[in-house]
Amino acid sequence: MAEHDINDQRLEEKLDAMLRAYSDEQPRPGLDTRILANLRAQAVRKEDRALLWRWLWGGALTLALVAVALAVYIGRLQPLPAPPVIAVVKALPPAPIPTAPEITPVQNGAHRQKYPPQKLLLAASPRQDVFPSPVPLSDQEKLLLRYLASTPHEEVASQSHSDDPAPEDGGQLLPQVREFNSKEIFSTR
Repeated sequence: MAEHDINDQRLEEKLDAMLRAYSDEQPRPGLDTRILANLRAQAVRKEDRALLWRWLWGGALTLALVAVALAVYIGRLQPLPAPPVIAVVKALPPAPIPTAPEITPVQNGAHRQKYPPQKLLLAASPRQDVFPSPVPLSDQEKLLLRYLASTPHEEVASQSHSDDPAPEDGGQLLPQVREFNSKEIFSTR
């Protein structure tokens, strides 16, 4: 066992020597400067972001102020319309009907009119209360009324028919073709 203890002691000495050598190892040159440079760069990026947000908010605020000022300025340029005035108009007495002055052509030796000049009068017809104005019945209308009064309703209904016969093919209208001077003309009647 003595050998075993000696071997363990040598092994421990070697391990201690290796650990001392490992702990004495210095970091690569520039590592600390790189870490410090990265920390400074992160701080600058944070400052840049903060500065960017400040500029964005400032620009938005400026635009809002300009828009409000412009709206106020434009609102002052256009005056408000005056309230409508309701005027009461009194009925005027009817004006006399004017007559047109006599038109006489300029007498020139080269151009003469065939007909003598005539006086022109403006037509003045009174305005009717009912439009179209009622007129008496014509002879044909009187005959039709006599016929309808003396004929039973069923007979009149059986004799009446529409102007256009209904289509026989289920309600669909087909174009009819007529020829005039060798040209085809289409009609939907």
